[in-house]
Amino acid sequence: MRVTYDQLSSCGDKCTVHAGFMLSYLSLRYRLRSAVLALLSAHPTYGVVVTGHSLGGALATLAAADLQELLNRGNHTPAPQPITLYSYGAPRVGNVAFAQWLTDLLSHGTHYRITHSRDPVVRLPFRFEGYAHTAGEVFYRSLQRSSRVMCADTVTKQDWRCSSGVFSVIVSDHLHYMGETTRCKGDDDDGSDHDDSLPPKTYQQLKVEYTSGRR
Repeated sequence: MRVTYDQLSSCGDKCTVHAGFMLSYLSLRYRLRSAVLALLSAHPTYGVVVTGHSLGGALATLAAADLQELLNRGNHTPAPQPITLYSYGAPRVGNVAFAQWLTDLLSHGTHYRITHSRDPVVRLPFRFEGYAHTAGEVFYRSLQRSSRVMCADTVTKQDWRCSSGVFSVIVSDHLHYMGETTRCKGDDDDGSDHDDSLPPKTYQQLKVEYTSGRR
């Protein structure tokens, strides 16, 4: 389910985002804003870098949008640097209008949406449900730095050399980015790699979306 992003934003009521992601971000929004403004007041020449993996990547996307709008509206001297956003294995956050608005909003700074090989999370929620990614994908075919592809994607056009062009999915590719594992070692976990299975329905929906997108 999607909800209106923020009617007070420059995108207005045409931007919609995943309700769960937005609810999670709102739970920390005002504390985050206060902390960032305090830090920028103390260090006015510093820039703000927002980053996150998986759900954290979705929240980082919403945070980058919110903070850039906040800084754009403020009367800061000197003018703050544009927000920098690095997301890793992030799902789609909102609709086409939101994705395009955010791509434009962050265009004066650095924005990389980093994906890895057969990571299934970057293909969710589905495009046929009305979701879209921001532009700026950086795709790694493997854990090797030399496998990097700077994708020529836009909000409405996929680059089939990158994650959209990979049919198979494997959960472990979501758990490893930049040669590091993002899994936590628990009491009953030896930290070894394993793949949790996706629901069969999700596999089928991924197949449908892949084949329809290639036409």
